Amino acid sequence: MHREIESDIKDAQLLAERRAVLCRVAARLFRKKGYDRTTIPEIAQEAGMSVGSIYRYVRRKEDIIYLLYHEVVGQLEKNVYRICQERLPPEEKLLRFIDAYYRHIDTNRDALHVGLRDMGLFEGFRDLLQQQESRTLACIERILQDGVEQGVFAPVPVPLLAYDIIMLGHMWVMRAYRLKGWTIDQYIAAQADLVRRILIGPGHRE
Repeated sequence: MHREIESDIKDAQLLAERRAVLCRVAARLFRKKGYDRTTIPEIAQEAGMSVGSIYRYVRRKEDIIYLLYHEVVGQLEKNVYRICQERLPPEEKLLRFIDAYYRHIDTNRDALHVGLRDMGLFEGFRDLLQQQESRTLACIERILQDGVEQGVFAPVPVPLLAYDIIMLGHMWVMRAYRLKGWTIDQYIAAQADLVRRILIGPGHRE
């Protein structure tokens, strides 16, 4: 998605910093109150800015949703997708991918919660999120398929397991309240161990 968000701020660093603050605050409020019930004055108050100054960085509330999307995708490119290109054994690559992907989800849990819950509010936004999920799915499938072909992983249904790995990540966003007392480190360790047991399996290899 390419969408230019207008601003009259000429300082690129200042623009990026203030927009990052707006996105972080807005995502928290959108998750708590809902997008429709959150107002620009509320965002301004939480961000320590005036309403007038906010409109120098974005033109409307919807712009913040698209800025959030760009930020989340940028982090995926930088911290997660690059792992698919690394020359690593399949098991190590998969575990590193799961770790990076779930930590990405944890870091952006407010924005992702809003995206998963409210994506139907914005024209075309559902398609954008589904396209991004398809790319994530393709990365995981490639790692799994390489492992199966090399005999490192058991012959599992690759598309199904890849989708399960994504859904386990989404569960940390949408159902973390049922895991009271769990940390992201504990969650990653438990889910990675579960996936590894499926792939290595009794009788395949230790």
